[in-house]
Amino acid sequence: MPDYDELVVAPVKSRFEAPVVDPVLMVLVETHLVLAAKLFRAKKHLRPLIPARVYTIKHKEGAVSLVGPALGAPAAVMVLERCAAQGVKHVIVLGVAGSLRPEVKIGDFLVPTSAKSDEGTSVHYQPEKFPPLPGEKALAAVEATLKEAGLAYHRGPIWTSDAFYQETKDQVKRYGDAGLLAVEMEHSALFTVARFRGVELAGLLVISDELASLKWKPGYSQPAFLNSFRLSCRLGLNAALKLSENRPP
Repeated sequence: MPDYDELVVAPVKSRFEAPVVDPVLMVLVETHLVLAAKLFRAKKHLRPLIPARVYTIKHKEGAVSLVGPALGAPAAVMVLERCAAQGVKHVIVLGVAGSLRPEVKIGDFLVPTSAKSDEGTSVHYQPEKFPPLPGEKALAAVEATLKEAGLAYHRGPIWTSDAFYQETKDQVKRYGDAGLLAVEMEHSALFTVARFRGVELAGLLVISDELASLKWKPGYSQPAFLNSFRLSCRLGLNAALKLSENRPP
């Protein structure tokens, strides 16, 4: 474990980066970021926020930064660090996940309430002190948005892994039997680093594939998934705006 009093590199605001406003809607997957940018007619900034891009969503209730892509824990954390360096304190994350439970189907919404870390990024951020849990206010904003829309959703623990193609039958069965609802690649790290940096962060996932039968059932091109992800963009924006209502002036 590193000595946190002796770190050499620290994230700082740079004039060469795109400006980011609070709150942030972080979209993890490239194709989904493009979809969200078109949906909201968001203005793209010429300067990047390496390794991501930044767009501004103009809404009657205020501006929101649309940021991404950020696939995998290291990239997602790097983007979160860059946002935090600019003073961002409120983040809603939109992502996808593979179901580990038979009742969790392609196109379903899932709100992670904790994450089992099987990635190598959060270990560098005092996970024993900052466990992989969403921010209470951010989580409440996501759930309130879903409830106000009258939408059914799953809530519960998930598994975060670094390896996209390495979920074994033993892991899928063991973690599914233990109550973990889905697997993805970012949230345990994002939860830990958000707590480390004092950022209110929560996620909204759409189920893109199913693993519970121990046979992979991808659903990335199915209408159930595509329609839910389009809807998740609006839900995520509403949650970000709701979360920002509680930010200090």
